[in-house]
Amino acid sequence: MSQSSAVSVNPQLSSSFDRARRVSRIVAVLLAIGFWATLAWLIALPALLIWPVGGGWGNIAGVTVDPAALSVGHRAGAMFAILLGTAPSLLILHHGARAFVQFANGEVFVTTAIAHIRSAGFWLIIAGFATAVEQVLFNLFAAVKPIAHELQLRPTLLFVGLAVYVMAYVMAEAQRIAADNASIV
Repeated sequence: MSQSSAVSVNPQLSSSFDRARRVSRIVAVLLAIGFWATLAWLIALPALLIWPVGGGWGNIAGVTVDPAALSVGHRAGAMFAILLGTAPSLLILHHGARAFVQFANGEVFVTTAIAHIRSAGFWLIIAGFATAVEQVLFNLFAAVKPIAHELQLRPTLLFVGLAVYVMAYVMAEAQRIAADNASIV
């Protein structure tokens, strides 16, 4: 029996898991909405190269930059910085939504759900660093003078990402034990 089919739909789930299924569906929908809204925003972002809308972009430190005052090259660099900082969040939303869809379907200890959890944890760790890199690049391209104490690593994202990543390994081990037990019986 392969690991991916070891426990595809868990028939042993109790009726009390129904509430978790409902909540998982809601979380999956919210994460999917966040994913599609973020993706639409990222797709629309290059339009600012052609039509730099006034009103300003805010960097992480709260400095407002008018995109119309920047050259096309600097706007492109600032957009790249924004994309670099936002891409990990997009992947976190995607993998989180996929994992919760599987939970809603009763697929709790399946290889694909575990892989989505592991990927979400990995991208959380990356996001912890990406926000600092985004800030530095944005400041560079938007010609904002950085203040040394402005650099913000996100240690919370790093720790939560590491915890989620390790939880995926714990789930994989639980899946392996369940498959071993099922093959004995």
